[in-house]
Amino acid sequence: MTVFDKTTDLPASVNTLEKLCCWALLVAYKLHKNDSYPETATTGLTPIVTLQQGLAENETERLIFRISLPLNADWATSALKLWTQTEVLANATIPTSFKS
Repeated sequence: MTVFDKTTDLPASVNTLEKLCCWALLVAYKLHKNDSYPETATTGLTPIVTLQQGLAENETERLIFRISLPLNADWATSALKLWTQTEVLANATIPTSFKS
């Protein structure tokens, strides 16, 4: 599990939902870009998180992420919020370079 303290680990510049999503996904990419899992029985291993830069039709630069988070077995019938149903990818520490 990668635990973080929002008062010390989250940079002050992360002040919008978009920046929070980008920050969290970039941390996940940094920590898990070389990790994979068997998504289906008929294909090879799939990266847990991928990132690519793209140019949209309107010529805006985009970061495009794909991430796969494991869920508790009973997530679909649980009354808990979905984000509380995610399981640990790995025990990791947020790199210092993401804390400022």
